[in-house]
Amino acid sequence: MVPSGRRAEGFTAPSRWAPAARHAVDFGPQPGNVLRAIEVMGVPADYPAAQTYAACLIAHRCLEVSRAVDDEALWNAACSLDCSTFFGRFRIDERSGLQLAHEMVCLQWREGRRRVVWPGAVAEASPRLFNRPAP
Repeated sequence: MVPSGRRAEGFTAPSRWAPAARHAVDFGPQPGNVLRAIEVMGVPADYPAAQTYAACLIAHRCLEVSRAVDDEALWNAACSLDCSTFFGRFRIDERSGLQLAHEMVCLQWREGRRRVVWPGAVAEASPRLFNRPAP
């Protein structure tokens, strides 16, 4: 749900991804190309669509690295990866499979626009504190 109206000003929330996040990409397409590809499919360019696209990129990279399709080879390839896609950095723990490198972004609504304000490396603006009178 996207907050609307003047009352949304300053609203801050986490997100797994935002189109405006400026991740350094060392594998796969640049963010603008991904947005166009998702929109061509007729779905919103939201974080579930972006996360799915990023997962496919990582699967592709695992196939390139492993040159095999068996589970163990693909697992070993995934454990060896430390790369950045338009979605952010990917690196997993080889024992648990937990994602270690991806950072969620923090969004803040300003003047009717959603802005990425954290982490600093991908932010398009600095976060602001907004004072709200008690109801």
